[in-house]
Amino acid sequence: MQFYDDINRIPDLPSSAVIGKFDGMHLGHKKLIARAVKEKRPGMQTVIFTFSNPVTEVVSCTPGRGQLVTSEERKEMAAAFGADVLVEFPFDENTRRMTAEDFYENILRNALHAESIAAGPDCAFGYQRKGNLDFLKKMEKEGGIHVVPVEKAQYLGEDISSTRIRKELLEGNMEAVNAMLGYEYGFRSEVVHGRHLGHSLGFPTINQIPPAEKALPPFGVYAASVTVRGRSYAGVANIGVKPTVAADRPGVETHIIGFSGDVYGEEADVRLLAFIRPEKKFADLAALSAQIASDREAVLERNVTG
Repeated sequence: MQFYDDINRIPDLPSSAVIGKFDGMHLGHKKLIARAVKEKRPGMQTVIFTFSNPVTEVVSCTPGRGQLVTSEERKEMAAAFGADVLVEFPFDENTRRMTAEDFYENILRNALHAESIAAGPDCAFGYQRKGNLDFLKKMEKEGGIHVVPVEKAQYLGEDISSTRIRKELLEGNMEAVNAMLGYEYGFRSEVVHGRHLGHSLGFPTINQIPPAEKALPPFGVYAASVTVRGRSYAGVANIGVKPTVAADRPGVETHIIGFSGDVYGEEADVRLLAFIRPEKKFADLAALSAQIASDREAVLERNVTG
C-alpha cells in the first residue's frame, strides 16, 4: 500500500474511493473499505481519503479528544483491509471553508480520480457538511462519480461509530469497545525503564508511555494480552499514574504472566481485554503486592472461564 500526505503525488489512475475520518478503523470502516475494494475494476486503485489531524482542532479550536488509532496503526489496517492508497490530508481553515462542490471537483475527481465512491448514510464533506449522500447521488445523475451506498455496521442493534466506541472506552467497557472495533484496543510502544519496583515485589513488569494522541480508558487495572518478541502472553496492565509510588505522568505498567525477560528498548503490544478494578492508593508496598497477586489470579481465572 502507498501512503501520501500530498494529493498532488497520488498516481494518476482511476480509483474506487472512500472518504471519512477513519478514527478507529472499526467494523463500520472495514465494511465501507471492503465495498470500495469490491468495486475496483482492473486498472483501478482503491483510495482511502482521510485527514491527518482531528477536525475539532480547527472547527471548534479545541485539541482532539484522543484518537482511537495512531497514523501508523491506520496505515497498517488500511493495507490489511485491501486498500492500495491511503491519503492523510491536512485539515486546516482552507479545508474547512472548501465548498462541497469544490471538494467534489478538486479532491474527488481531480486528485483521487474517483470513478466510484462507497459512502455511508452519514457521509459528509465540504463547508457545513453539505456534501452528503444526497449530494453525491445528485452529482451522479448529472454524469458524475458512481455512488455505492453502504449501510452502517451495527452492534447490539445500534450503529457502530467512533463516537460510540469512544464513549464505551471512557467508561472502561473494553468488551464492547473490542466488539465494535473488531480487534483488541491497546498500545504498542517501546518498553522504558520504570522504578523497578515490580521485580522487588515479586511481579516483574514492563513500563510503556502510550502514544500521546491515543485515547485512554479510565485509570485502573485491566486483563490484557501482551505480545512481545513475537509471542503472546496473558497480562495484568495498570493504566494511570501509580499513586502508591507517586508517578508523575500516565503510563502503562504490565505484569506479563509467564515471561520475565529483559526487553528494555524493544516494542511490546499490550491489548486491553477487560476492566478489573479502579486505580487506587495503597497504605504500603506490602498491600500493593497483595493486590497485584489478587489481580493476577483474577486474570488467570478469567482465562480459564473465558
